[in-house]
Amino acid sequence: IKWSENAREMIGVPGEKMPEDLRDGNFFVVPEDLPVLNAELQKALRRGASTYPCEFRGRNAAGEERVWLAQSTIIRDESGDVSRIIGVTQDV
Repeated sequence: IKWSENAREMIGVPGEKMPEDLRDGNFFVVPEDLPVLNAELQKALRRGASTYPCEFRGRNAAGEERVWLAQSTIIRDESGDVSRIIGVTQDV
């Protein structure tokens, strides 16, 4: 994962402490929202979608619960396999 400076500031975690592995990338998502977030991503991948919008609750480093809106673009290779997911997240 490549985190922008804005994402690090929004979450409130210094850059060197942000996870690089996608499996750890949802560390700030409220646990109750994580299954829904993952299910929606899997549904988008199965149907071959090129975008993946989602709204979820997360906590910043101070422990404040926030609502975030993420919009991702799913990039696929020539054979249709996902090669990358690029996204932006807003604090709403």
